[in-house]
Amino acid sequence: MQGCESSTKRVKCALAVDVGGTSLKYALVDLRGQITGSYPKSRSINSKGDCEEILKSFIDVFREMFKDANNESMKPLGISCGVPGPFDYKRGISLIKGLDKYNAIYGVNLKNEFRNRLNLSKNFPVLFEEDSAVFLRGEAWFGAAKNYNNIIGITLGTGFGSAFMRNRKIVRSGPGVPPLAWIGGIPYGEGIFDDYASKRGIEKNYEKMCNKNLGVKEIAIEARSGNHCAKEVFENLGELIGSFTRPIVSDFDADCVLMGGQISNAFDLFEHSLKKELFQSKKDLAIHKASDLDRSPILGAASLLFDTICN
Repeated sequence: MQGCESSTKRVKCALAVDVGGTSLKYALVDLRGQITGSYPKSRSINSKGDCEEILKSFIDVFREMFKDANNESMKPLGISCGVPGPFDYKRGISLIKGLDKYNAIYGVNLKNEFRNRLNLSKNFPVLFEEDSAVFLRGEAWFGAAKNYNNIIGITLGTGFGSAFMRNRKIVRSGPGVPPLAWIGGIPYGEGIFDDYASKRGIEKNYEKMCNKNLGVKEIAIEARSGNHCAKEVFENLGELIGSFTRPIVSDFDADCVLMGGQISNAFDLFEHSLKKELFQSKKDLAIHKASDLDRSPILGAASLLFDTICN
């Protein structure tokens, strides 16, 4: 990131945002990866609201960060956001539709809206990237994937997200990388893998095996309390993910698989069965849980900006 260094006394920073379905998590991040002052912060967002309400939530966050940057004598280099898909990341246009969130901004050019409403020049960087990719960037910069070169990041939550990194760069094609770098989108069973290795897949499997309806958090509590059926559900999950991703790990020549997403909080419940499957592909493969689910996407969004404009 030497290309951004200068003799100015103002510390250069990114306005980094992790966009979720119910909240915006954000921070001012400097070139060293240091999060400034009272950050990171979180602000709720009504993703089911109308277009103006959603845009106002974003603009309020950016105005707060610009104000704080000025008070701290910092120089913002750009805005960088990790955003769930579908999304046109290059042009900054939301393509989310029918997912019960952000429907009102479908087709809206957020890059233009942000620049116009904040009175920014047309050259002021406003960047977007997949939430799974910024998560992996953050973990590779300061987290559990810091010392590895070929990394597959998996975000396990409402869906099965993924990202691939080779020699510190996000890759979206090549050996082992599926279309859109999305493992969850690969055909499987009666649908796609995302249908089976996700929140809904776990809950459906629990209902089928245990004849009860519970959410993932409750199933994890049951498993940790010694419920054999609940434990088996998570063991099956690890086996499923491991066996399905084993050829991908091999073809990509991964040296690290990183588990993120909210369901990775139950990693201890499926770690053994996951490793048992993946070690058949590569015995020295590193398999880790993410070090910081909240900060890593924010740091990763900052890393996206710095890697784009500083190198």
